[in-house]
Amino acid sequence: MSRYDHADNRDGAGAVTGVAPSSDDGGKSWEIPPDGGTSPHLRVRAVERTALVRFVDAEVLFEEEAVRAVGQWLHRLVREDGHTRLVVNLAGVRYVSSEVLGTLAAVQQEVGAARGRITLCGLEPLLRDMLRITGLDRVFDICIDEVEALGLIAR
Repeated sequence: MSRYDHADNRDGAGAVTGVAPSSDDGGKSWEIPPDGGTSPHLRVRAVERTALVRFVDAEVLFEEEAVRAVGQWLHRLVREDGHTRLVVNLAGVRYVSSEVLGTLAAVQQEVGAARGRITLCGLEPLLRDMLRITGLDRVFDICIDEVEALGLIAR
């Protein structure tokens, strides 16, 4: 997948690029798992209680072990790290199993109990259709890209 940086810090898939945490926003970035050796893995940037989550090497999310690991990582962001708002960028993810959708819904219930929210962005047309067909488009906030998603949170 090629990446083209734009002046507004978005690549060709709508993902924010080139954004380093500043000293005044308290943000930090890391990858899960830390060694980045397994696929897929997550790239996380946290600012206060919001975690911006990007999937890396995850064009297809069907493999049971990978789906389970992603679910554990997302739940950990909520339970252990205390994030109540997640922006999940699915740019580059073309296909997911129903288990992935169920995992996202379960994490939404968990953050919802803390008055939080999951916002999905960067959805391929097929994923957007899957969410509409399953009714999950009413469960999540859905935005075009990270810029819109982060703007929605700031309101």
